Amino acid sequence: CYAPQTGCPDSDKLDFETQLENHLRGDKNIIMGDMNAQVGTDRTNQETVMGPWGYGNQNPEGERLIDLCIRNEMLLGNTWFKKRDSHKITRYSWDGRLKTLIDYIIISDSMKKWLKDVKVIPSVSLQSDHRLLVGSFRIKKLRRAFTTQEKRIKSYKLKEERVAEQYRAIIQKSIPTSEITTVEDEWNNFKRVIVSAAERINSPGIYLSKTGNFFFSRKIPFFFT
Repeated sequence: CYAPQTGCPDSDKLDFETQLENHLRGDKNIIMGDMNAQVGTDRTNQETVMGPWGYGNQNPEGERLIDLCIRNEMLLGNTWFKKRDSHKITRYSWDGRLKTLIDYIIISDSMKKWLKDVKVIPSVSLQSDHRLLVGSFRIKKLRRAFTTQEKRIKSYKLKEERVAEQYRAIIQKSIPTSEITTVEDEWNNFKRVIVSAAERINSPGIYLSKTGNFFFSRKIPFFFT
């Protein structure tokens, strides 16, 4: 994200914070970008947000950023790793005199154990006055999700005349002679007849999905007289 600059109206800054917080969900969030805020090194009464290795002096925007982190139980990842200044500074003025830390990787408190490093790559400027900020996370490997495959009966066998005749005969014998009163009963009976015939000769082109829906192959010939 890109926060309003220091000289912008407070209304713009408040609007930015509101929109940003509206996008936070649950207890696993990451904010990365140019926050245009300097949090400094003083972590008095804000030890949960700031680590012991900040940089520079705090400005009003930095104070707002810390308040945002407190409200949302987040922390400033940059400040939790001991680095030389060149690996902390994220922006240099064009004349090289002004050096600030205004780009951050901000994470939820619950993710602190996953964050293994945050540092600046000073040699990478990306054709701007900012330097590349990199974060390293170690996340537990997710277990592979296994899905069950439904058995598909081979429809191509219906091209064989003998199989087609068997299929037709089974369906004809299975059609009930009693009157069916409802559409639902009629559908359930039709479904039962088709599936039963398919299973008996192991050759229809239909199968059951996990949700119980039926899918019919366009190549299946249905024989009714």
